[in-house]
Amino acid sequence: MDEMIKPAQTLEYDEMLSKALRKLEDNDAIVVSKNGKYAGILMPEMLLRFNANADNVKIGNVCKKGIVMLEKDAAKTSELIRKFSNENTHTIVVLDSKSKIMGIVKRADVLRHATDALKNSTVAEFMEKMGSVESTQTVEKAEGIMVKTSGASELAVLEKGAFVGILTSKNLAVKIKPYLHKKMHDLEQHKKIDLEKEIVKNILTPAFEIQRLGMNQTTISALEKTGFEDGFVFDGNKLLGKFSASKILRNLEFDEPAHVELSGLGIEESMFMESIFEECASLIKKFGKGGSLHLRVKSARKGKGKKIYEV
Repeated sequence: MDEMIKPAQTLEYDEMLSKALRKLEDNDAIVVSKNGKYAGILMPEMLLRFNANADNVKIGNVCKKGIVMLEKDAAKTSELIRKFSNENTHTIVVLDSKSKIMGIVKRADVLRHATDALKNSTVAEFMEKMGSVESTQTVEKAEGIMVKTSGASELAVLEKGAFVGILTSKNLAVKIKPYLHKKMHDLEQHKKIDLEKEIVKNILTPAFEIQRLGMNQTTISALEKTGFEDGFVFDGNKLLGKFSASKILRNLEFDEPAHVELSGLGIEESMFMESIFEECASLIKKFGKGGSLHLRVKSARKGKGKKIYEV
C-alpha cells in the first residue's frame, strides 16, 4: 500500500482559482490545504457550471471538502478499490490521524496491482456508452449535457455524424474556465465574444490524439495502452463507447475473494476442497459483501470405496 501513496500537488485554501487552473494542465487533481491540514480537493469536473472570473475567486470557495479521503491505516488495497468504484474518482487523498496530507493514491496505480484478476477478460466487458455533442455547439451547451448526464467528464464530439474528437472536463477547465466573463478579441471580425459561446470544435482533444481500442482486445493490453486509465473503443472509425476503469474496479470489488477457512480434509481431497471453497464464496457474496466463514469437515467411510461427509 505504501508504494501507491504519491506526493500531492497542493495549494493553499486562500489562493486564487486561476493558479489552480494552471496546475490542472498537468494534474488531474489539486489537493487544498489550510493551516497545514486537508481542506478539500479540486478536480476539473467540479468546475462544470462554474461561471465567475477565476482571478477573483479563492480556491477554498470552489474545492470539495467532503470528497473521498482515507487515513493511512485504513488505506488497504481492498478499501481503495471499494472507494474508487463507489465514488467514481481518479484520486484519493491519504491523511494521517491529525488530518495532515500524506499524499494521494491514483486509480491507475490501484489497477496496476489488480491485473491478475483481469487476465482472461476483454475490453467488451468493461465498455460503457458515452454522451455526444456536435462540434459546432457552444461550450455552454456541452457543459449542460455533461451536467444532465450525471456529471459525465467527457463527451464524444461529432461533425455531421462523424467522430472528430473528445471534449473533457479538463479541456473546459484549462482552456475556458480561467477566462470566464473576460472578453477575447476576435482579430478577424474585430469584435469581442464571450468564451462561453466558443464552439466545442475549438477546444476539443482531436481524434488523432486518442488511443483507439478494439472490442476484443484484452483488458490488460488495453490498460497498458491507456496508462491504466479510461480509453475509447472503436469499430473502424466508429466510436462504440468508453473503456471504463471505474467499471473494472466495480467488478474487482464484487469479485474480491471471500474469507473462507476449511479444515478436516486431506491433501488427496483437493478437488472436493476447491468445490467447497467456490460454493462458500458464492454464498457469502449472495448475502452481501464481506464476512468470513469457517468450516470443519468430518469424513467417514460408508461401504466399499464410499465416504460420507459431515460439515
